[in-house]
Amino acid sequence: MVDQSIIDRIQLMLATRRVGIVIPRQSPQEAYAAGLGLALSLKKLSTSIQVFAEDSDFQNDGILNHLPGIELVTSTPPNSEFKISVFGMTGATVKKVGYFLEGDEFQVMVSTGDPIQSNLSSEVTPIQNGWDVSFILVSQSVSLINLQNLMKILPGEKIILTNAELPSQVTLISDTKATSISQLVFGFMGVMGIYPTLESATCLMYGLGVTQAEPEV
Repeated sequence: MVDQSIIDRIQLMLATRRVGIVIPRQSPQEAYAAGLGLALSLKKLSTSIQVFAEDSDFQNDGILNHLPGIELVTSTPPNSEFKISVFGMTGATVKKVGYFLEGDEFQVMVSTGDPIQSNLSSEVTPIQNGWDVSFILVSQSVSLINLQNLMKILPGEKIILTNAELPSQVTLISDTKATSISQLVFGFMGVMGIYPTLESATCLMYGLGVTQAEPEV
C-alpha cells in the first residue's frame, strides 16, 4: 500500500502540469534513458516537461541521440515555471550532500559520481535556488547514511525511490527487486497510474539493457 503523503505529492505534481527532470553530471546512460522514459509518459498527460542534463556533452554518447524524446533534453537550467515538481535522477552513488543559507535563499548541493573514482568526490551538483525537489530516484550502491543525510538536508518532505535494502520510512520507497533505475521509474509510473507509451517503453528498455550489460566491479 502506498503512503498517503506520497499519493498527495503525486497529485500535486500532476495538477501543476509543469515538471522538471534533472540528470546530474557523471550519470550513466541509463539515467538519461530512464529520465526520457518518464518524461515521455508524463507528456501523455499534456504536462509541460523539461529535462535538464548538467553534462553539456551528453550528446556525444552515441545511441542516446537516437532515443525517442532526446529533443526534450537541454543543458539550460529549468526556469522558474518548473520549480513545482522536479525529479532528481541519478544512477550514481550520492557521494556528498551539503547545504548553505544565503540570505533568504536555500541552495542544496548534491554530489554524485562513480563510487570507484574517488577523484569525483569533490564534484558538486547544485540544485538551483527556488527548485522544489519532489522526488529523487537513486539506483545502484547507495549507503544508508547518504540517503538519511539527503532526506535531512532537502527542505520539506521528499520522496526518495531506491533499490537499496533500507528500513521503511514515510519519505522512502524501497523496491529491492528492482535492478535498475529504469525499473524504479516503471514501478513509480504504476503508482501514478500512467501506462508507458511505445516511445517511453523504448527508453526504459534501453536503460534496462545498458544496466544489464555493465560489467560487475
